[in-house]
Amino acid sequence: MTMLKLILLLVLAPLGMAAASTDCGPPSLPLNASFVCRDILGTDLEDPCIRMMTWGGIDMSAPVPHEEGAIEYVILAAWFAVESLGVTRITARNQRSHNASLSGHEREAYEGCVKDYALAGSSMARVAAEILPSCRFDGLRDEYIRVLVSIDRCTDRLPAKTPLHAMVVADRFKAWLAYRVSVLIGL
Repeated sequence: MTMLKLILLLVLAPLGMAAASTDCGPPSLPLNASFVCRDILGTDLEDPCIRMMTWGGIDMSAPVPHEEGAIEYVILAAWFAVESLGVTRITARNQRSHNASLSGHEREAYEGCVKDYALAGSSMARVAAEILPSCRFDGLRDEYIRVLVSIDRCTDRLPAKTPLHAMVVADRFKAWLAYRVSVLIGL
């Protein structure tokens, strides 16, 4: 993914999420964004959920609570993870290519992470752009698991003190958040 593609993704993903409103089965009552973060996901995911909502353009401090259908929140969480995975993959590739201070082991780890992230990113993008908007949830859990396993593989490769390690840990948390938000659609 080139830098231009990443910039386009960063700009267009929240807009795409808004346009991706879908009608999956019988209508559900709109869910309050604060309720989703605080009461459905719980305290361990409340802050990341609020960051995700803010990233998606949802004003959590508005006097009238923001409400959406469940699928819209699930799609937002998936795009939030896609964006983060893309940034980390580009960072790993650039560090591997341009950081002369990386040891041979670190360079190999970064190369492995680039490959792991290609799989994770394509799986999460498939979730966000195809599976969720189509309302065909067969294989959805498998895609989330594939993303988490790929991120874990990268985490296992990296020495804990590398700057990329912190980004990978954050990505895993965002992918886990996307998986957990999918409870709203019965996953």
